[in-house]
Amino acid sequence: MDFVAIVGDEAASRHRLQMRRIIIRAGAGAGELGYPTGDYVDMTGQYLPGASKWNFKLGAEYSKPIFESKYIAHTSFNTNYQTEFNNTDNLSAYGWVADRARTDAAISIGTRDKHWDLSLIGKNIFNDRNHEIGWNSYGPDPYPRWFGIQLSGKI
Repeated sequence: MDFVAIVGDEAASRHRLQMRRIIIRAGAGAGELGYPTGDYVDMTGQYLPGASKWNFKLGAEYSKPIFESKYIAHTSFNTNYQTEFNNTDNLSAYGWVADRARTDAAISIGTRDKHWDLSLIGKNIFNDRNHEIGWNSYGPDPYPRWFGIQLSGKI
């Protein structure tokens, strides 16, 4: 961000005022902040680490009264799609993560007045395990497929 300051400079004649523009840079330079100089940093407009170019989410929910409308059955899913991205801080060639889509889903039944609701929940149900390969170590993906049961209600 630049700030512009206008400074008056009175000339020999008191009626004539010359104005000069002085541009004052706001903020410290890269060297003052401890960042490496241009010789060591690639500022070519590459994406930030962990940021994919495209990210889409798609979700749906459906509910229907059952058993003479005393209960409600409902199901839902959410899918998150990400294009490939580099997940290392230095944008290493070993840090690329391929395109991925992760889907979560739930099947539930509960009372119409929402006194209780029982859900079977699945996270990453297609077990998409894409993550960076790494060059000197391997760590498993921290978000594997899992299923759980949730019971919620009112007191």
